[in-house]
Amino acid sequence: MVLALTRAVRPREVTEVMMAMGNEAGGVWTATGFPTLMAPSVMFPARRVRIPGPGVVKRQFLIARLVGRLGGKPSMLIYTDGSCFYDAERHHISRGGCSFVFNTTQDGTISFPLEDKGPDGSERPHTSNRAALRAVIGALKYRDWPAENWRRVVIGTDSAYVTRGSTMWIRSWAQRGWLTPGKSPVSNQDLWRELSATFGQYAKAGCEVSFMAITREQNISADAAAKVAVDTVNKTPLDSKSVHRTKKKLKDGPTIKQDRPI
Repeated sequence: MVLALTRAVRPREVTEVMMAMGNEAGGVWTATGFPTLMAPSVMFPARRVRIPGPGVVKRQFLIARLVGRLGGKPSMLIYTDGSCFYDAERHHISRGGCSFVFNTTQDGTISFPLEDKGPDGSERPHTSNRAALRAVIGALKYRDWPAENWRRVVIGTDSAYVTRGSTMWIRSWAQRGWLTPGKSPVSNQDLWRELSATFGQYAKAGCEVSFMAITREQNISADAAAKVAVDTVNKTPLDSKSVHRTKKKLKDGPTIKQDRPI
């Protein structure tokens, strides 16, 4: 059975989502939590979906997504993960990789190396937490999910740092001037600010971003893809043209792939 997503969002729904995601209180947007009632593969099985095509031409696209089986608002799942390893043999620095999985087809798994510079252009050290956080931003910015008429995008991650930071900690950090309870600067503040702004874009489009805590065993595909991204960078000389080409390509996120029109 093919699921059709044809109804546009209503103003009342946008207001409800904005309230659920914090309504930019304290200058930040937050995500909501999503309960893990059963295995994510059971809650969000792979399904074929019809979505409206772009532009004025009345076309529909047949796509593959991980679709929620529970009632209520149309929801899709994206698995995300980040990985980081210290390259003791060649580069003598830590290198990170990021990945996300939004369907079970070959094109549904995206992986890319963690950038050396953050959104503000400053050099940032690679860590596992930073890679996991960057993976979420990449997943949400990969394409215009709200334009497919999803009302909720669920991020499945085994990173407690990302889940708790996105749903709880980020507002406390902002209220303290981006300081921890110990008065230390919040790590990865540049990415947290970027993620908050992305949450706001989703909220204003009427699409709720939720986080579901899953186990590492339930996140095997994203975990493997992130490690592949790390391995690809570690096997390439840091001054090679191929690395610079890759980073230039990923400056604004991974390349968007088009779905098939019907």
